[in-house]
Amino acid sequence: MSTHAMNSQLSFHDVHFLHNLPPVYSSKGLIERTATNIFRKAVYGAKWQNFAAGIGTGATYVSLHGLHWHPHWLTIVEMILFLINVAIFCVNLTLILINVSMQLRKGMYSQIIQPSTPLFAPLVVLDYGTICVGVFLYAQEFGATDMNRSQGLFWSYLAFSTIICTSMTFMWFGSGEQRKLQSFAMTGAFLVFPLMLVGTIAFNTLRVIDPSLTSALAIWVLGYIFQGLGMAVTFIFITIHFYRAIRYGFHRGAAANSTFIAAGPPGFTALSILQLGSYGRKILPLHTPLPQEGADVIYYASIPVALCLLGFALYCWVFAMLPYTLTLSKHVMLNPAAAWPLMFPAAGFISTLSTFGSIFDSHAFYYTHAVFTGYVCLVFVVLLPTWLYRLLVPPDPNILAARKQYFEDAYDHVNFWTTVRMADEAEDKFH
Repeated sequence: MSTHAMNSQLSFHDVHFLHNLPPVYSSKGLIERTATNIFRKAVYGAKWQNFAAGIGTGATYVSLHGLHWHPHWLTIVEMILFLINVAIFCVNLTLILINVSMQLRKGMYSQIIQPSTPLFAPLVVLDYGTICVGVFLYAQEFGATDMNRSQGLFWSYLAFSTIICTSMTFMWFGSGEQRKLQSFAMTGAFLVFPLMLVGTIAFNTLRVIDPSLTSALAIWVLGYIFQGLGMAVTFIFITIHFYRAIRYGFHRGAAANSTFIAAGPPGFTALSILQLGSYGRKILPLHTPLPQEGADVIYYASIPVALCLLGFALYCWVFAMLPYTLTLSKHVMLNPAAAWPLMFPAAGFISTLSTFGSIFDSHAFYYTHAVFTGYVCLVFVVLLPTWLYRLLVPPDPNILAARKQYFEDAYDHVNFWTTVRMADEAEDKFH
C-alpha cells in the first residue's frame, strides 16, 4: 500500500501520544514533522509517562543500596544514578511546562486535562518521591551534616501527593465515561500510588532526623495512616485485576507491562510496616506513655504481617512475569516508555528482602535480594538507552500508520493496553 493511500484511509491525529510525535498534517498525504530540531521535538513529545524513566532510575539505586555486599565503588554508582534521576525529573518537568505554556492559546483544558492525564500525572509525584529517598540516602555522602531540616521533604511530598492524587482521582472517576472490565489495566492504581508511598518516605525521613524531635512522632503516625489509605485502594485495584484475568485471561505482549504494577502495593506496604515498626521502638517511648516493651511488641507484630505481604508481592510479580515472557514480541520496544513498570514496582519487595535478611541474618534473603537487584539493573540497562533513542528518533511514520488503525482513541490509555497485540499483528502484515 502506498503512503498516500494509507494516509487517505487512516487518521494521524494523536499519534504523538504513543511515540512522542507531534500531531502533524499534510495536504500532500505525507507525514511531515513540524519540529525541525531536537529541542522542539522534545517539547512536543513531552508527556507525563516520561517520568517513569526517573522512577525506574530511582528503583535501581534503591535496590543497589540494599545489597548486603556493598563496596564503596557501588555507592558512587548509586550517586551517579541519583543525579541522573534528578536530571530526568528537571528536564521532563521543564519540557512539560514549556509545552503547556505554548499550548495555552489553544486551550489549557485540552492540553492539561486529557483523558489519559489523570492516570499518569501522579508519576511526577512518584519521581519526586524517589528523589527525596535519594537525598536521605546520599546527602551525607555529598557533605550534608544537619539532616533535621530535611524533614521538609516529607511534608512537601505529603502535600504534593495529596493534592495531585485527590484531584486526579475525582477527575478520572467524575468523567462519566463507561469503562469495560475487559479493558481494565493496573495503570489505574497510579491514581493513589503516591499516597501509598508516604509510608516509604516517612521511614526514610526518620532514618536521618533526631527521634527526639516532636515532628518525628507526627511523621511516624502519618506514615501509617497514608500507607493504610493507599494500600486499601490499590488492593481494590489488584482485586479487579485478578477478576479481569479470571474472566478474560492474561494480558498479552506489551499489554502485560501494566500487570507488574500489582507487585508494588504489597511490596511497599510490607517494607513500610517493617521499617516504621523499627523506628517506632525509638520514637514511641520518647513521646508517649507506651513503655519500651509495648513498642517492641508493635515491631515484632509487624514481622509476620510483612512476611505475608512479601509472599503476595512475589506471587503478583510471577503472575505478571510468566504471561509476559510467553507472549513477548519484538515490537514491544517500539514504545519503551510503557515498559518501565517492569522494574520500579519491584523495588518494594526487593528492599523488603534486604530488610528481612538483616532481621534474620539469613543469606537466603541476601542472595534472593541480589538476584532481583540484578534483574532490575538488567532491565534498566536495556530500557534507558532504548527510551532515549525512541524519544529522539521515533519509529518510521509508515509503521505508525499501520498501527494507527487500532488506535482511534489513542489518548484512552486503558483501551491502548488491550489493543497493542492487535497493532503488533497489523505491523507484521505491513512488513
